[in-house]
Order: sequence, then structure tokens, then C-alpha cells
Amino acid sequence: MKIEELKKSIDDYIKDRFQLETAEGISNLFCSLDEKNLAKKSILRIQRIKQNENGNTSNWKTLLIVEIQNKEEIQYALEWSAIVKDALLDPETADLYLFIVFEKDKADISIEECYNIESSEQYCRKYVQRPDKTPLELIERTFLSKLEDAEQEADAVDPINSVMAATAEKHPWFTDEEQKKWRTALLSDNSGNELVELLTSETKN
Repeated sequence: MKIEELKKSIDDYIKDRFQLETAEGISNLFCSLDEKNLAKKSILRIQRIKQNENGNTSNWKTLLIVEIQNKEEIQYALEWSAIVKDALLDPETADLYLFIVFEKDKADISIEECYNIESSEQYCRKYVQRPDKTPLELIERTFLSKLEDAEQEADAVDPINSVMAATAEKHPWFTDEEQKKWRTALLSDNSGNELVELLTSETKN
């Protein structure tokens, strides 16, 4: 998997749900903060598309994408993400993500090492290419996954379903459609501020 292939896959996957930041000034600034000069890196800044005229504008999410040639560069990528986080303004510091992919045959990494990198949320949330996985399989494990994926996952989450049912009994306005919106939001990777904005906007409508 190459970095441009992943970027193209993300762009195709999120269209109609997120918009890309077209101004390159901030992305160029963040790229220049890479003190170790990683050879293959890129930045995507995305924002959820407003669903209606009254919807609040959500924060920009910053996706750092690096193509690693050896294991030493993993640490370089982590250091870069820490510097970028320091440069971001709140609340966007909570919406920083690091995507790590590997140049074929140059980084011999095990599935256990991938798990270890992803398990730490120091600096930011991390998503690592696992051996023999496609760009789509990587994307579907992230906060970018489509709503239907979140809904399927929700069916297996008994506590949330129980709370939804109990709330619906007490409040007639909490229809199946409203439950669908709340369930999707609660199972997403949105920050607290984004959840408040999203749910407030949906409730008003």
C-alpha cells in the first residue's frame, strides 16, 4: 500500500460526508514541522459536511499520513505528531490522527507490533496498516467508517440498546429515527464538542 493509494481511497470513501480543506497553508506548515524530514508524508484536513443550513460547522480533523521505510521511522512519525498537536488550537487537538502505512518489503512489522502502536493514544489516535490488508480494510477500522457500519456494531451493544428503549418509553418524541441518530453519534469517534453540536443540531430539526 502506498501513501497516494491510501489518500485516494480516503478521498473516495468519505465524499458526500466530509469535505477536504482546499487551502494548503496549514498543511504545508504542519509538514514543515517534521524535524526528521520523513521522505513520504502527507496531510489531509477534513470537516464533516453540514447536513442542513442550521447545522453548526464542525471542527477540522487533521490526518497525518506517513509511509514508513523502516521501523526507526515509526518513532520519527510519533515525534512529528506530537509537534503538530502542540501547533493545533483547541478543540482541534482532540481531532488529530496518525495513519501509518509501510513501503512494501522494507518494513518487516508483525501484527503484534501494529496492535502495540495502536493501543497507545499518546499524542493522538493511531491507525496502522496491518500485514496483507487493503486500504479499504484500514479505513473501515477508523472513525471514517460509514454510518451503516456503526449501526451494525450498535446492534451488538446491549447497554446502549437498553438505554434507548427505556428512554423511548418515557419520551414519545424519541422515535426510531431519533434513536438512529443518537446511536450513530454515540458510537462514533467524534469529540465531546462535536457530539454536542451534532446532537443539538439534530434535535432542533
